[in-house]
Amino acid sequence: MGGVVSDSNGVRTGRCASGRCVTPTSRALVISTALIWLSLVALSPLSSALEMGADEHFELNKAVLIQEGYEPYIDFWNDQPPLISVMVAGLFDLTERAAVYPRAIVLILNMSFTLGFLSLIRNDGGAGGKTRGGMIFVVLLLGAPEFLGASMTLMADPVKVPLCLLSYLFLEKGLSSQRPWLAGLGGFVFGMAVVIKFTAVLYLPALILVLVLDRWRKRTSGRWLQAALLFFLGGALWAGLFVLRLTFS
Repeated sequence: MGGVVSDSNGVRTGRCASGRCVTPTSRALVISTALIWLSLVALSPLSSALEMGADEHFELNKAVLIQEGYEPYIDFWNDQPPLISVMVAGLFDLTERAAVYPRAIVLILNMSFTLGFLSLIRNDGGAGGKTRGGMIFVVLLLGAPEFLGASMTLMADPVKVPLCLLSYLFLEKGLSSQRPWLAGLGGFVFGMAVVIKFTAVLYLPALILVLVLDRWRKRTSGRWLQAALLFFLGGALWAGLFVLRLTFS
């Protein structure tokens, strides 16, 4: 149930909805993070840099080859699933062959990655701990020398990692709410991460641990089983699409 959060003097300090409290401090933290991101993007060579990562040219060239009608694994060498190359080729069809468009999408994903971690921090600990932990996280993450460059580079890892975190957030929400279909969406997003880069499967034990701990904590089987099945079915959908792609290409 929703409600108003007040301090010891009865002064309104925020509101709660569905068990989550939103205070002016936490809201300011999210807004400040978004403004920091926008400032850094304004200073970055998003559209002018010739190359922003060691393998960016490789990913762009694969997308151009697919756009021209060549098949991965048959007409040219490819060491990973072709999803990211196919998606970039489709983006080039809609726009133009310019690196700024896929770079912008990767940047949005990594902004979501940062805000997703902030959401995890805010959901644990006391109000003061949430704020301090969130501030420390933002400073350390955005201050890392390699993070900003990687967060707007068209490569598989800067896409895979945010998708894995997003998968966890959907799974956690599906388990803790009355909407188990969100767990299915989490599985779908995780499956997408795997068919972007196979090493995303290394995150699967952590996601399974989330399911196991939630089952042990609640000790009920109905809605948990539904959420777990939807999660694995969502991931299996991408596996099936990948096999069909290899079979009929």
